[in-house]
Amino acid sequence: MEAQRKRAERLKKRLEQRLKETSAVLAGVDDARRRLNEQRQHRVDMDVVYDRLSKDAVRAVRACAETRARLAEATEERDALQEQAAELRAVVEAVNADMKRLEDSPPSNPVVDSLARAGSTGGGARTADGEAASLQALLVGKPRLTIREEMGLDEDALAAGADE
Repeated sequence: MEAQRKRAERLKKRLEQRLKETSAVLAGVDDARRRLNEQRQHRVDMDVVYDRLSKDAVRAVRACAETRARLAEATEERDALQEQAAELRAVVEAVNADMKRLEDSPPSNPVVDSLARAGSTGGGARTADGEAASLQALLVGKPRLTIREEMGLDEDALAAGADE
């Protein structure tokens, strides 16, 4: 009996030792399983992040392309406006030069002067003088005479001439 008891104790010790070893192996397996699950979860998380980043990258590329297109349109529009501004500046400079020349020249009206010169040369002097006078009257604010009034015709004479 004593031998059986000793044998049972040795067997018990061996079983306890194996139980400890098995528990350690199971703890290692559980730890490895836990780490594997964490890695899987991390991979799933990274896949989700990658998908989000991919979608964000696609949206960013599209937005960048749209922005480039709008920038190109705005640049073309700006260039056209700059060309128009340059043309307008040239016109303004020409007008300013004309205004300066007019301010520096003696006060006269080139149209009236040319008509007066045409009248003083002979042919059609009366008409040119009349036109010059009527332009001069218009410039000074007097009412302009009509051609009928300048020629001395009235409505009755015109009506009588039309009947014949």
